[in-house]
This record gives sequence, structure tokens and C-alpha cells, in this order.
Amino acid sequence: MASKLFGDPIICDSYDLEDALKAENDVRMAREDLGAPSDDEEIELEDPTPRLSRARRPSSPRNPVAAPELTGKAKKKHQKRERERFGFGCGRKEVGNYKARSQKNREAMDDLMENEDVQRFATYPIPAFQALSFNIFSDYHETKRTLLDRNPHLDETFRGSPFAAVTANLGPRSVSPPHLDSANKADGMCLIGALGRFNPDNGGHLVLWDYNLMIRFPPGRSAFIPSAVVTHSNTPIADDEERFSLLQYSGGSLFRWVDNGFQTDLSWKASATPEGLEQ
Repeated sequence: MASKLFGDPIICDSYDLEDALKAENDVRMAREDLGAPSDDEEIELEDPTPRLSRARRPSSPRNPVAAPELTGKAKKKHQKRERERFGFGCGRKEVGNYKARSQKNREAMDDLMENEDVQRFATYPIPAFQALSFNIFSDYHETKRTLLDRNPHLDETFRGSPFAAVTANLGPRSVSPPHLDSANKADGMCLIGALGRFNPDNGGHLVLWDYNLMIRFPPGRSAFIPSAVVTHSNTPIADDEERFSLLQYSGGSLFRWVDNGFQTDLSWKASATPEGLEQ
């Protein structure tokens, strides 16, 4: 059984366009009650799934859209995924923005993250995180704000999200084998959001191996899990179905960078006093 040094998983209700519109209007009313200017522009919400589908790059012999026959390293090589915004480690001397694999990838991810419907899907679970794991949420939020305030060149993920980075798995049948995200904060959380067109009774389940749980995970559902210490995976979907996922997280090295006074572990140890090393 998993350790209790971290928060329990949080499984959120599925994203619903009507609920999103209601939440948006509630925010507007609250702003008007506080004296903010009224915004009478009508909101039109759309399912964000087609946006992720369009973000997938065109197929080619070097870059097939789907390669169900591939296994091992070859299958991993052809995964349609892209990571965005900022992190630290992997040879970096300081915190910096992730580099896209190509200019086209950069443009596609910028277009994806600037889409209002994708932004709503990415941020609608955040209040549950804040309410149910407030200390962890605060740690993420304060660390992200500290880094953004100190480094104006850093790109933000989604406004209102406490996470520093996002990975889009563009499918068309995104499924993860059992794994740990060891670079994430050990006592932190990762936000997983599923989109697509698949039968959630037959596939796409979220499996938390350390909890002995297999969770029905339909399109539009999100969950916060301690992905660095809980082995997790997804069950396969049918060949004629689509599944995409949007992952939000903050690398554990970001927290260490801030805790070390904005320097690496090696630099901190080199300048630390004997008393500091004992703490």
C-alpha cells in the first residue's frame, strides 16, 4: 500500500460545458459585486477535444500518427506528445522554458494553450485541489509565483493553475504503461485530464497500482495523483477510438531550486554552513 506521506488521489467530476458556463458566469457576478466593470459579451463554449486532435502533426513515414504495431523504444519514439512552459534539470544551469522539438510544434502548442476552451478544461479542477489539499496546493502556487516574479522571461502554463509545466499527449490513442514520474515532487500532485471519443466502460481506465484501484475515466474527467510515488497507467481503447490527455505538473527540482535560494543542490552544499547541512 502506498505511503501516507503524500495526499490521496482526487478524482474530479467530468468536465461539463453547462457547468463550465455556470462557473464562468459565477465568476463574472462575483467580479461585478466587487465593483469590476460589467462584461456583457456572450460566452460560447465548445468541446476542447477537436482542438487537441487538430494539434496533432500530419502523418508522414518519419512521424506516423498511429503506430499500434510498434513496441518498446520504437513505440515510445513515435508518441505524439509535447512538453511546454518551464522546468529545471537535465543539464540546465538555471530554471528555463522548455524547448519545443520544432517551430511547428511550438506554434501548435501555443495555439492549443491559448484556446479558451482548453484553458477552461485545464483549470476547472483547480478549486478541488485547493479545497482538498490546501497545503500542497499552496506550495505549488507559491513556488510558481516566486519563479515567475523572479524570472519575467518564463512562460506561464494556464492562468489560475499552480503547475509550471504541461504535457499534451495527442494520441490518437494515448495510453500509458505502468510507470512513475520520478522527476516530479515526491509529496506533490500531477493533474491528469482525459479527452477524446471512446467508450469508458471498455477502456481508458486510470489504474493506480499501489491502491489496487482501476477507476473509470471517461472523456472530460480529471484527477490529481501523487505520480512520483504511485505507479499508474491506463487501459487500452479500441482501434477506432481516440484518447488524448493533458498533464500538468511541476518538476521536483523547481522546489529545490527555490528552497536552495535559487541555486542548484551542488552550489548550495558548497556554500552551506555545517549547521545548515545538518538541518
